[in-house]
Amino acid sequence: MSNRTRSLLQFRRSSAALALALGVAFACTNSPTASEDAPAPRLAKPTCPGHPSCNDPPPSGDQVDLDLTLSDGDGSAGDALAGDGQGAYQEGFQGVGAHLSGANGNLMFDVDQYSSGPRRVEIDLGASGVWPEAITRIYTNNSDEPDLRDMEAGESTTARLFVEWQDGRTKYDLRFGTNCLGDKFNAGPNDDVDTRVNIDNVGNWIVTPTGNAFLCLLKKGNKPPDETLIINPAFTITMVRQP
Repeated sequence: MSNRTRSLLQFRRSSAALALALGVAFACTNSPTASEDAPAPRLAKPTCPGHPSCNDPPPSGDQVDLDLTLSDGDGSAGDALAGDGQGAYQEGFQGVGAHLSGANGNLMFDVDQYSSGPRRVEIDLGASGVWPEAITRIYTNNSDEPDLRDMEAGESTTARLFVEWQDGRTKYDLRFGTNCLGDKFNAGPNDDVDTRVNIDNVGNWIVTPTGNAFLCLLKKGNKPPDETLIINPAFTITMVRQP
């Protein structure tokens, strides 16, 4: 091999080595570092509500499961609403729904809310009718009243209360705080206040009528319901928070 050929090979090897070194240097210079070009670590989404960055509405609250009794619970005579003699009605047991709503705190009681069960309610309105084994739904409808879940011991409020049941194909509705057309009252012996129910919190919730009520016989179509004034129906609903 001539001296000229050896010189040419050495030059080519030196050029390749220099190019490789420059390539490595360029790659290192453009590699992102944690302090410069690397993307910032993704922050965990804040837990809402409660975090300062949240704009979520406040939570509506939790459902309060109840053990509920009607009057003395043994179906004795003299009470407009009474139990069936099988003890307390318990949320989620024997098909019963008995709770304060998680949405608004209203009482929601239904003897067959979850399934067709054995529980019934005795309804005795004297000359207006007696239903000894009614499949019954009882609820409050308070959009402008304090949330029952927020009541503290010693507090009292009033509420509109509805009792619904069916006898064959005939539907009945016993209403406290409104007549059968859904109207509230402004004054008079059968006004809104005198036909509501009173709710006391003595550690448990105690519901008793403030005065009269309206028995509504509901009709099909747009026909107005038949309305009967029920004078001073007596009963007691006791609601105990389940542990």
